[in-house]
Amino acid sequence: LELPEKVKRKDGIIKGTIKLTSMTNSEIIEINVKVIEKYYRGRSETKLIDEYTLGEISLDNELEIKKNDIVEIPFELPFKIYQSEMDKFENNNLIFGGIASLAKKFKGVKSEFRVEAVATVKGTKLHPHAISIIRIV
Repeated sequence: LELPEKVKRKDGIIKGTIKLTSMTNSEIIEINVKVIEKYYRGRSETKLIDEYTLGEISLDNELEIKKNDIVEIPFELPFKIYQSEMDKFENNNLIFGGIASLAKKFKGVKSEFRVEAVATVKGTKLHPHAISIIRIV
């Protein structure tokens, strides 16, 4: 996966490229690409972690890859970040937004984002995949 270092949350789209290569002739049936948020809150034994899919696309145009060739597939992955009530309060309130930000830090709230791509290859049981961390600001 080739992705930008960071993406603006307001843009709502990740533009990237998937690079495929193979040691044998292969036939790609489809490629699924998704952006996932890993949401942390709490500390120590009260720590909770959830994952949310923020956007997903399926590139289902079949293609053949010849041995040792490199195929590049550009993609645009739209996403939508969901905001908690605390996030909405922080973003919409200039005076108390800083307090909300401090409260989130105190409660150990943070998010990490990643893009995952999985290629379905004809005749294989284990499908190749790639994972890349991305910053959404």
